[in-house]
Amino acid sequence: MTFRIISAATAAGLVMFASGCATMFSPAYQSVKVSSATPGASILFHGDTVGKQKAVSSIRLSKYKVYHTFRAVKPGYRPRNYTVALSKPIPTMALAPLDAVLFFIPYIGINKLQEYDYRGSNVSNPVYMVGTLSSLSFIHRAIKHQKTHRFDRVNTIPALVPYKKRATEEKYLLVNNTAVDVTEKNQELMTYARLSKYYSGTPKSASSKSYGKGNLKVDNTIFTGTLNQSLKTMNFIDTSGTIFPNVDNCLYINATIKKIVFHEVNSPYKDTWYKHRPADKMPDHLFAIELAIDWDVLDFYKQKLTTIRTVEKSDLYTIPFGSESADINKGVYAALRDNMESSIIAMQAKLAKDGLLKSTAPKADSVIRDIEIARPAATVRTKDNFKKSSVVVISDEGNCSGAIISEDGYIITNYRATLNTKTVKVMLGDSTITDATIVRKSGTADVALLKIEKTGLVPFLLSEESDPEVGVDVWAVGIVVGTDKDASLSHGIVSGVRNTNNLQMLQTDASINASNSGGALVNDKGQAVGMVSMKLVGRGVEGIGFALSSRDIMTQLHIRYK
Repeated sequence: MTFRIISAATAAGLVMFASGCATMFSPAYQSVKVSSATPGASILFHGDTVGKQKAVSSIRLSKYKVYHTFRAVKPGYRPRNYTVALSKPIPTMALAPLDAVLFFIPYIGINKLQEYDYRGSNVSNPVYMVGTLSSLSFIHRAIKHQKTHRFDRVNTIPALVPYKKRATEEKYLLVNNTAVDVTEKNQELMTYARLSKYYSGTPKSASSKSYGKGNLKVDNTIFTGTLNQSLKTMNFIDTSGTIFPNVDNCLYINATIKKIVFHEVNSPYKDTWYKHRPADKMPDHLFAIELAIDWDVLDFYKQKLTTIRTVEKSDLYTIPFGSESADINKGVYAALRDNMESSIIAMQAKLAKDGLLKSTAPKADSVIRDIEIARPAATVRTKDNFKKSSVVVISDEGNCSGAIISEDGYIITNYRATLNTKTVKVMLGDSTITDATIVRKSGTADVALLKIEKTGLVPFLLSEESDPEVGVDVWAVGIVVGTDKDASLSHGIVSGVRNTNNLQMLQTDASINASNSGGALVNDKGQAVGMVSMKLVGRGVEGIGFALSSRDIMTQLHIRYK
């Protein structure tokens, strides 16, 4: 009996440690060809260019890795990942039954040598049972082994899709804010037994172990950077520096990630998790990241127009077995950037479909009757008296400055002061507050015309010069709402004249701030050569200010002097 047990164990051990013909004679590597359906696309493998404008010839892939990811790239096109997956059986798998027979024969010999009454047809004999189970395990092992399978020999990466570029008549898209607002219940992990299960949407239990999900952290730096880069690639961000954003030519975007799903594809092969295998013979995992993003679309003055939700998946990426945390993060970030780019493209397509990207500039053929205003006395005035001609415009959108341009109460100010209202309040230089009617406004030029029921006011004279002189001294004038309510004056020069959006903008180095926005830009004769409109702030930019020229103030508001 002892000999019988030892013999059965010995035979079982031989079966366990033997390789078997099916796996022994199957190659561990295979050469494949990979090409792109897009002419001129480069093909990358592990970040290195392995083919350009033609198929990758005879690249050797390890079967132990199971999944290999290639990437096709071409300027002007959205990159695309493509997975070459181990899936099809090879002819040597037919040797599996031979393995079973060869390893079952020793059991018969061992059984014959045992010193007990042999009952040949007794299939319940433990030696035969062990032999039968071991033989079946060999067949199963051969069927489930990486080496007995192959990759597709010829692979073609589907055609790349060109980026949808901004059309001339479409608005620009500017990033206002990004955020990540994902609750614990909105963070999910879905695992798949094989690649085909992922494509068919058949996951395993969501509680499966993953070494990728724990590293899934999204911060606003990645989000904002990816968003800006994608919009720049699609020409939705002006990089020429010649366009002044306004209500007609741009939208702002608030983007918030609301849900994250981590999809991970495991290996279906038996030897996948043999812990004694070295790392180079352990399979990579495939993963993709799915994001649900809410896009709040705002107009130039940050008024919400609509909310669009996109739900997109990234391409499939790989996480090498045994990767360090930094390498895992690198792969996760690549998938996040890929997903965000897909989401941005989907958001842009929805905006275009809904007509929200169309420029809203008024048509030139519209006829508007001019308003005649009495010309102010053309007397030279000192800057000490500028306060008398300046006002504070008070509205729900906040306070800004304004400039009186007629003795009978016409006032110019920023368009933004007139949002969502028909009337505003105006505080004069003597602290008197009165109601003002909105007469006309132009979102394109960010200027509005108000009227108060007052006479005997001290107005600025709007300069009618068509070509303001560069280098002349100017003062940006406004009134600060505070305890003293004094005029705010900042001195500078007209440093340039820029023509954009069919508008003439005066560039100045005078300090521009919230208190003088909407106020007059005045020369040393006391004439308003423009209205303070905006300033540029950024890396390498020292707060360059701009004022809408007085010529365009009169043109946009359709006013003229009698």
